[in-house]
Amino acid sequence: MALKIPRLRIPVFVSCPWGINRDQEKKAKLVLDLLERNKLQWRALGQSDYPRNLPLAEVVGMIRHCSGGLILGFEQCWIRSGIYRRGVRRPPNKGGQRKLT
Repeated sequence: MALKIPRLRIPVFVSCPWGINRDQEKKAKLVLDLLERNKLQWRALGQSDYPRNLPLAEVVGMIRHCSGGLILGFEQCWIRSGIYRRGVRRPPNKGGQRKLT
């Protein structure tokens, strides 16, 4: 009987928002498949690891043990109209609409 020993995977920190839609979920799955195919391991706070202390401190600790990082920048918020920094004087807008960053 041959003993099958799983190969170690290189941990990669992945930042992915929770509550994603089906299309975003398909894309995240595609990224997961690519990572696994290349012997990499998806590591994320609240998905593969859970915080014991402050969440940001846990993220920093997790990143220290990873060999790379990936940010899945899925749309999380869409605002049709609104007021940006109400009551704060803004510099004049030159050439076009202001975009949130």
